[in-house]
Amino acid sequence: MKSRSQVAVLCGLLICAIAGCSSAETTAKDTPTGVSAPTSRPSRSPIPEPPAGTAPINRPPDRRAAATITPVSRPGASAASRLPVTEKSSADDAVYSDKVTIAIEKMTRSKASGQGPGVMSGAPLLSVQVVVRNSSSKPLDLSAVVVSLRYGSPERIAPGSYDAASVDFSGKLQPGAHATATYTFVVPADAGDKVRVVVDIDGSHQPAVFRGMRRS
Repeated sequence: MKSRSQVAVLCGLLICAIAGCSSAETTAKDTPTGVSAPTSRPSRSPIPEPPAGTAPINRPPDRRAAATITPVSRPGASAASRLPVTEKSSADDAVYSDKVTIAIEKMTRSKASGQGPGVMSGAPLLSVQVVVRNSSSKPLDLSAVVVSLRYGSPERIAPGSYDAASVDFSGKLQPGAHATATYTFVVPADAGDKVRVVVDIDGSHQPAVFRGMRRS
């Protein structure tokens, strides 16, 4: 039989062993194997977004214009049968042989404002006020008038911009009457006088072309 002193020593060793295992288990649970302590990362500054309704300052170049101005294709109309008219300065009237007259009333530069889809806020605009006078003997259909603008050298097609000032032609213009409409385009300010406005009123008249800025 073992003496009491030996039993006491054995009990002490057993208690120490149990305490050591418990400590080891606690450490293993508190610090998972293979997981490194978290490290702090420097915060990134948020990328500023443009205000709502604005467009990038640098936009793709406008498409190049064809060298020759051709009439709008219309059912039952041929280019050969249209009444001709020569290119004019924007200060002069384009008068057809049937006494229909097209003129540029005024041209105004501004900048786009407002918000919403498609609005290029801050873009340089050029508004063109066009007048059609019908001194012929027949009503003139203005329901399909197409107005476009070219600028620069080589020429490029200016995209349209529809704002509160834009008003299209419509309906029929009776003999002796006149109608006014305003068309707005995005035109770089450095285009200067290198602009040409093309007014195609119908299938019976060749497009009227006006060059340069109209001075008020």
